[in-house]
Amino acid sequence: AAAARPAVAGRGAFAAARATVVDSPAEAGKKNYAVIEVGGHQTIVEEGRLYSSNRLTGTEPGDVVEFKRVLLAKDQGEGKLHLGEPYVDDVTVVGEIVDHHKGKKILVQKYKPKKHYKKRTGHRQHLTQFRVTEIRM
Repeated sequence: AAAARPAVAGRGAFAAARATVVDSPAEAGKKNYAVIEVGGHQTIVEEGRLYSSNRLTGTEPGDVVEFKRVLLAKDQGEGKLHLGEPYVDDVTVVGEIVDHHKGKKILVQKYKPKKHYKKRTGHRQHLTQFRVTEIRM
């Protein structure tokens, strides 16, 4: 019989997420912040601010969404820094969908010399704008 392979941290669907909590000096007058993974990108977010990301399908304006892929979170009140390996388990970022819109137009051009071939097309990325309402720690 083949022996079971041990799970490697950070790989596969069953790898356990771990977190490290580090004492970090609290900065007076600053808000809590977190680094989340949304729309295939990592974004630094604060409570109350607006952010845009790639289109979040299955959502409508006014919906409340929870971002559970939190890579790092800073609690300014307690002076704690939560580092995920790769994600922090007990931290969730809550946001509200504000709008779905298209980004700025980007022009793409193709050209082949001496062949009378030119092609010019445009692209507008579909985006979602959301407001972070709460960072739960």
